[in-house]
Amino acid sequence: RTKTKTTTMRTSALFLSGLAAAQAFCPAPATSGVLSLRAQSDGVSRRNVLGGILGGASVAALSIFSPAEAFAATARTGPASVYTGEYDDPNHPGCMRSVKVVGQQMGTNGKRRREPAVVIRGTDGPAGTCVEGDATVAPWRITGYVSDNGKLNVDFTPKGGPKDLIATYDGGIKFPDGNTWTKKEAAK
Repeated sequence: RTKTKTTTMRTSALFLSGLAAAQAFCPAPATSGVLSLRAQSDGVSRRNVLGGILGGASVAALSIFSPAEAFAATARTGPASVYTGEYDDPNHPGCMRSVKVVGQQMGTNGKRRREPAVVIRGTDGPAGTCVEGDATVAPWRITGYVSDNGKLNVDFTPKGGPKDLIATYDGGIKFPDGNTWTKKEAAK
């Protein structure tokens, strides 16, 4: 579907660039007399011809040579993302689970990733539960990204888990082991 949409957009851009070039070369027809000579001389100027050619060529070049990602919808980050928020984890009652989609991050190769990055912060107690004020509660931080298909890919290796854990959003963050973090209502 995206490929068809991209092809249609390119065809439309080429058609519009052709119209712009044709208009630059073929000004409105003259009616008669001195006004018609003036209209012809105003319509066919080097500026109009070059403007039509360059404008049409730039639209055509952008539509042909730009990658398909340029036409894709941008991923939502920050509060606009369904993933961003505070969660309850039934496997760790009372423990903090905070997810934030922060946008594209710089990769190790010096280029920005296409996918928005995700930072998950949390706490875990020694018995799996957390009690406010307990000094034995340990904070942790893990990262991941939201893939093109909207799934959350998380690296749980800092917590001793898998590197590429894939989770989905269905009213909460649903993990492959059956655990689902439910989103807390935002404070008003």
